Amino acid sequence: MNKVEKILIVDDDDDFRRLVSTHLKNIYENILIDEYDLSTKRNFPSESECSNYDVMLLDHDLRLDQTGVSWFKSCKKVKDFPATIMITSLANETMATHALNSGVHYYLNKQKLSKEVLKNAVNLANEIKQSRLKIVNEC
Repeated sequence: MNKVEKILIVDDDDDFRRLVSTHLKNIYENILIDEYDLSTKRNFPSESECSNYDVMLLDHDLRLDQTGVSWFKSCKKVKDFPATIMITSLANETMATHALNSGVHYYLNKQKLSKEVLKNAVNLANEIKQSRLKIVNEC
C-alpha cells in the first residue's frame, strides 16, 4: 500500500476542518494537510489541484449549487484523483449507498467520527484506490 502523505479536507465548516486536521496530524507523522475553505473560495477545487493529494475528505452538504457527491462524480475520472472519503452530518443509508455507488472510496458520519475511525477510513480509502489503480494498470 502506498503511504498517505498528503490529505485535502474540503468542507465549509472551519471548526470541523481544524478538528479533523488536528486528528490527522496526531495520527500520521510528517503528513501534509490542506484545508479547502469553500465558504471563502465559493467554488470546488480544480481536478488538477486535487490530483496532488493521496486522500480527500469531502463534505456532502456544501451549501453550493451541487453536493459533494455530484461534484465528485464529475471529476473522479482523472486517474490521479485522490481516494475520496465522503463525510456528512446528515448521514442516512440512502445517502451512503448513493455516495458509494458513485465511486466514493469510503463514507463517514461526522457524529460518529473518532481518531480511530478516521485513521481506518483514510487507510482503507487509500488501499481501495491503490487496488483499483493496480487493476486498471494491469489491463
